[in-house]
Amino acid sequence: MTEASKTNTAHPLDRLLDPERRQAIIQDCAQLVHQEAAKKRGVTGVVIKGGLKMISVARPTMLEDLFDSLLPKFVERLKPLYHAFQAQQIGGESSFNNYLLAQGHDVAQRLLSVTDERAERSQLTSLVKVYRKLRPLAEDNIITSIPALAQLFSKHGVH
Repeated sequence: MTEASKTNTAHPLDRLLDPERRQAIIQDCAQLVHQEAAKKRGVTGVVIKGGLKMISVARPTMLEDLFDSLLPKFVERLKPLYHAFQAQQIGGESSFNNYLLAQGHDVAQRLLSVTDERAERSQLTSLVKVYRKLRPLAEDNIITSIPALAQLFSKHGVH
C-alpha cells in the first residue's frame, strides 16, 4: 500500500500514472528521448543515435514498453524530490519544474538507478550491452533533458 492510498490523497506525481493519461505520457516520454537524441552532435550524437536505432530495429516499441514498465518506479524515485521541493517552497513562487532544473544531478541519479536495476535483471544481453555503452553518457544527457522533462510534467498536470 502506498502513502497516497493510506491517506486517500493522491501524490501530484501519481498523475503520471493515471490510466486515462498513461498511454499519452508513455508516448511523450519516448518522443522526448528521440527529440533529445536528435539534438546531439559529434561522437556522442553518433553513439546515442546508433544505440536508439539498434534498439528500434531489435524491437520497434522498445522505448514505449520500457517506459510503460519503468514509469511507476521513476515516479516513486522522484517523490522524495517533490517532498523536498514542497518543504522549500516559499509563498508558492517556485515550481517543481524549476526545482528539478536545480537538482539535475539528483534527478539523473534517481532515474538512472531505476534503469541500472532493470539492466541488472535483464536477459536481453545485446540491449544490456548497448545500455552499458551508453550509460557513461546518460547522466549529462538526462541533466540537459530536464527542461523537456519538466515541460512533459507540466503538460500532464505536475507543477
